[in-house]
Amino acid sequence: MYQPHYYGGSWKRVPKDWRWPKCGVFDLWRQWWIGDNVRDIPPIRMLNFLDVKHLDAVPLSAEEMHGRTGKHKEKRRTATKVLCDLNFLMKFVHDKVVERGKFEQHITVASVDRMFLAVIDCFDLKDRDEQKRWSTVVNGIRTKNIM
Repeated sequence: MYQPHYYGGSWKRVPKDWRWPKCGVFDLWRQWWIGDNVRDIPPIRMLNFLDVKHLDAVPLSAEEMHGRTGKHKEKRRTATKVLCDLNFLMKFVHDKVVERGKFEQHITVASVDRMFLAVIDCFDLKDRDEQKRWSTVVNGIRTKNIM
């Protein structure tokens, strides 16, 4: 199915140069269920801490450093915390899909898209949540406590 990658003395599900997706909730939902067939990366829901812990040692890029201030401006959010955020957000979307009876057992790109479109109104459309990066939406959901 998906080719494992060997580096750092162990097998991982993602290549060494893989980074967290910088995308909106819809694209993340797709990657959560489908993965990235072009780069041979399994669905994100299959990843665990051991697959991504190498990201903790990657220095921040110039783009990531832009606009950062404060005491910890040069530190990256740990892979464990990012993985928890991903799980939190995808559970939120999944629970909304199930609540509405729109969950589909047979996972295809089309079925994943239909499931997401069935719950898109759960996101704040006037604030364009569906276009914001997924990490921003996680913070918004936690702040608004709209579970």
